Order: sequence, then structure tokens, then C-alpha cells
Amino acid sequence: MKFFSTLTQSPSPNFVRPASQDFRFLLLASILATLTACSSGSGSTDPDQTGQDSGSQDDGSTQGDTNDSGDGDGDGDGDGDGDGDQDDTSGSVKRLDLRDYAFASYGAEDTTGNLEISATGDQLSMTGNRWRMFKQKIVIKPDTVLEFDFESNAEGDIHGIGFDTDDTPSPTTSFRIFGTENWGIASAYRYSGLQKEHVVIPVGEHFTGEFTRMVFINDHDVDNPAANSQFSNITLKNAELTPLSTVLAHEDFNDLQQPSGWTIGTQQGGQLDFSNGYASGHYPAPTGESYIWFNKTLLDEQISEVYVQFKARMPDAKHGLKFLKIFGEKSGGGYANVTYGLDYTGIDNGAFYSIGFGDGSTITNDTQNIIVLSGELPRLIGRSYGTATVQTPQNKIFASADWGDAWHEFKMHFKYNSGTTAANEKADGEIYLEIDGKVYVDAKGVFNRHYSNSPYIQKLGVFGWSQAGAESFTIDYDDLIISKDGFATP
Repeated sequence: MKFFSTLTQSPSPNFVRPASQDFRFLLLASILATLTACSSGSGSTDPDQTGQDSGSQDDGSTQGDTNDSGDGDGDGDGDGDGDGDQDDTSGSVKRLDLRDYAFASYGAEDTTGNLEISATGDQLSMTGNRWRMFKQKIVIKPDTVLEFDFESNAEGDIHGIGFDTDDTPSPTTSFRIFGTENWGIASAYRYSGLQKEHVVIPVGEHFTGEFTRMVFINDHDVDNPAANSQFSNITLKNAELTPLSTVLAHEDFNDLQQPSGWTIGTQQGGQLDFSNGYASGHYPAPTGESYIWFNKTLLDEQISEVYVQFKARMPDAKHGLKFLKIFGEKSGGGYANVTYGLDYTGIDNGAFYSIGFGDGSTITNDTQNIIVLSGELPRLIGRSYGTATVQTPQNKIFASADWGDAWHEFKMHFKYNSGTTAANEKADGEIYLEIDGKVYVDAKGVFNRHYSNSPYIQKLGVFGWSQAGAESFTIDYDDLIISKDGFATP
């Protein structure tokens, strides 16, 4: 096992793009040009929603809003505590539904391979060289017992499971159950390597205390790692699990009415409907004058980091729109926004190609830079190219054909980089995207604001501006949750 202080997204010195990729390169590059071109605007009554990506901010008095005139206080009707069913009393047995958790990199060695969660949420499969974790408040007691089924048909260096309080791998709180390397607690259980086996680990006999991460390790330090691990039917007995997150707003639309506490509106033919138990937005054939806005003000929270999750579908024609946009507080004429947008450039309308932001080279930051879901065009990340850790595990876009007519689950996490001067700014911003339980983008060490920009998020919105379409389309949202300090359990 090798540890590195930084995993960088750097180019191969002898890299030459194959000729077959040239056309794709030009098409992808046009995304950035088209998004930036939108900054010229179109005279909309609500410039914040028009997609004027290089400067669109409002003062909370959006013309045409049908609700609360933009004075939302950021708490929506968020009367839930975000706990879901995660609270456990002493003596209880908690079977983990892995679909409820957002997996992220653990340490610096999570480099390559796949991670999949079964459709039933009871199995985690890892291949390659993966170190993954999810965040929860976990209290380990003297009588806490961890049980699960384990199987592997390709042994690597370390196959393990454990708990931690930070992202630095800890051998004193991790259990090695298979593998050739002497790392972690090895006395609790040893897998035979023959078939699926049931593992029982009396965790409380080895350590106790409060932890914030449950970790899973499939370490294989070779050029082409092929080790695999399957953890299934995971239960914790006599332990307490509670989310770290705080829910700021949660809309399930079950009351079939327009929700309160949001800035909501339409113009130029856009329509919103809540009568079916979800938010359904209908766009006429977009000409650049068709918008729906559904915004939550968050400025009172004074947060620089936010977690957003929802279900969405595009049941008929596929087309692009802003989808999710996070607006930074405007300060001194500057701001920093990020757009998790769907393509409307004509490359593959409705596809999720890239995430747009600004790298802080100027005080106005919006879509000057992008991270492409396929991993292509890495230089377009801007100032942090060569030092940022940017993982695109799927190595592909979420194409328009991937939508079908089914619901899909999206999770987005965004964090501003820190610093208030040129001397103390740090490239420690984060951008994350997960679709249907699969990580598409996990970027750390990113510049995504100018040091003079406010570090606080003003608001975020779904739906948004659309343009350049040949036919009308509908997009639906459901179970929309905004939280801080981690993803919430629906």
C-alpha cells in the first residue's frame, strides 16, 4: 500500500489525442463557448433565471414570482430532522441500506476501479484500487458487533472495513479480513478465499468511541488492479447511527400544492404543475425566452458548502436546461456560481455533459470553466489543473438516451475554495456529482471563486433557463432535499 499526499490530475507527457476523438473534442469544447456566450442575455424579466451566466444576480424582487417575492429565509418547510430511520437505541440491530448513504473517497489512494451498490441496497461491490467511505455519526460501544457477508475471488493487498474520524486511513480502527499486506487489525477475522462467508467482528472489544465515517477498503497497488470485494447484509448491533447533516429544506410535493418558502415563477410559456405529487415543469419549444424558476434562498445560513439531492425524469422529448444552479452572494460586483446543467447546445440535447463554474481568475465566475463527466478536456478546470484531484469514475457522460422515461436519483455537493486574499487563498473547493448511486464527478482541491468573492451561497434553483430547442419538453422533480454537513437520508 502506497500513500500519497496529493493525487493530481496531470497530463501524460506523451499524450496524443487519437484522431477519432478530434470531432468529439471540438463538440465538447463548444459547450464552454456556448455557455459563455449566454452571458449576453435576452432582455428577460428575471435576469437571474435567463442563463446569463456571467453576471445574473437579483435582489430578491423577481418580477413574475408567484410565491414569497424572493424573501425566502432558507429554511423552507424543513421540519424534518434529517434522521430518517437511522436512530438506534441500545441493544438494537441496524441493517444498513447502502442506498441511503453517499460514498466518497477515503484517503489519497482511492484511484481506479468500480463501486456499485445493489438495487436492493444490501450489497457493496468494489473492484480495482478503491478506498471509500460514507459519513454518519457512529457511536461504538463496548458491546457493539459488526456482522456482514464477504466474498472475493481476486485477492489484493488489503480487503477491509472499519471506522474513522477523518480521511486519513487508520489501521488501528480498520479490520483487514483478506489480503496479502500486514495492515489494520487482523486478529478479528480472516477470510478463507473460498466462497461467501459470514463475518462477525466484536468491534467494541477492540475500540470504542464516536466516529464520523464507516470505511470500506479494496486495496490493490499494481498497474492494472483487479482485486474485488463484496460486502453484503451489513448489520451493526448495539451502535448508534445518526446523520451528520442538517436538512435546510425538504419538498416531497405530497400535498399536491405549490410549496411555500420558495421563489417560484414562470414566463414565456413555461408551466409548473404540482397536482401529481411532484413538481412537473413544461417548456414550450425553447427560443431563449422560456423559463421556470424554483429557488431557495440560503444566505441566512451563511454556508460555503451545500448538499442537494433529488429525483428527476424527462419522460418525453429530451432537452437541456440549467437543471441545478447554485448562486453565490454578490459582493463588490463579483460572485461565484456553479451550474449542474443539461446540454442545450445540440451536441446531445438533455445529456449531462459537464459541470460549469469559474476558477476565480476574475471576480465574475460562472461557466468559464467546466469539468466534463467523461474525463475529457481536463485543462478546462482552470487554475487548479495539474494539482486538483479530479475523478470521473464512469468515464462517460450521462447521455440523453440514459434518461429513458424513468426516475433517476441525483446527488450534488459543492464547496467554495477558501481564502480572502491572493496570499492566503487555497485550492480546496469541491465539486461532486452522483447519478443513480454511481459517482460521475468527485473533484477536490479546486479553485471555484475569486478570493474577493463572498464565500457564502445566496440561493440555489432547479429548472431554470432553456434555449435553442426544436420541440417542447417536460422535466419532473421529486424528493428535493437541501442540507448542510452531509447528504440527508430521505
